[in-house]
Amino acid sequence: MTNKCWNTVAMLAFAASTAAAQRSTSIPVDTAAMDAHLRFLASDLLEGRAPATRGGRLAAEYIAAQFQALGLQPAGPNGTYFQPVALVGMTPEPTLSWGKAGGAADTLAYRDAFVAWGERPEADIASSGEVVFVGYGIRAPEWRWDDYKGADLHGKVLLMLVNDPGLVDSTVFLGKILTYYGRWTYKLEEAARQGAAGAILIHTAESATYPWEVVRGSWSVEQFKLDQPHSPSIAFAGWVTEASARAALAKAGITIESDGIDMSARAPHDGRSVSGRLLGNYRNPDHGVPRDSIALGSTAVAGAVRAYRRQATAR
Repeated sequence: MTNKCWNTVAMLAFAASTAAAQRSTSIPVDTAAMDAHLRFLASDLLEGRAPATRGGRLAAEYIAAQFQALGLQPAGPNGTYFQPVALVGMTPEPTLSWGKAGGAADTLAYRDAFVAWGERPEADIASSGEVVFVGYGIRAPEWRWDDYKGADLHGKVLLMLVNDPGLVDSTVFLGKILTYYGRWTYKLEEAARQGAAGAILIHTAESATYPWEVVRGSWSVEQFKLDQPHSPSIAFAGWVTEASARAALAKAGITIESDGIDMSARAPHDGRSVSGRLLGNYRNPDHGVPRDSIALGSTAVAGAVRAYRRQATAR
């Protein structure tokens, strides 16, 4: 199992280790127990464990039972292990078209050429206007790199490359070692700081380090956002294949790097409200005060189970 998997899923083992910390300074990791937990949570019987589904509730109840067996004190309201967290589940149904300003627009095929979703928990998000290519979309003072250079990008849709400049120039950043600046999460955060309306990431298998099928499968299914309508963020985000982007714009006689690109995007969602995460405290039996807080949410479980399933498939 990968180090990432161990780090992600060691919550139950960590809880057991914490509870035993008074007795030993070196706690062995019970890999068989961890494997058993993951085997159950990865089972198809839990139907993916999505929030507010039967499988998700079964997974939560199972973990709560393990917390109780380990002696963790309930840290949720009303003496439970469950803490309400307001989430909105949104299944995207986007459209996207673009072309030369003032000319005919080319509509891209959803899933095959692009994916998009709302970054705000709203039922229907629409945006249209100028598209600005911003290179890698990075502001990194420590690397003396700024793709924005003080440009006013309020209300614009930013088109950007994935990864960071080290991918093609080993003398900058960390070469081919991906930095946080190269991750899509940073790029969306920076787009929001720039006041942009939206951000479109240009996908290649080399720059993303995974094929288009991963993007399509991840972003065309239900997405979950905190139910915070006024949180600062761009309105929408998406990915587009480099080949599709270049082909669509070539019809208008322009390139990805050209000025004068207009885009119209809409991201309606079929939404629902969901909530909940698990919390437990270990209390030092000698002092009766919290020693460690154990928080386990659906993201940690999902990441661990995905890694486990990959390992099981490879066996």
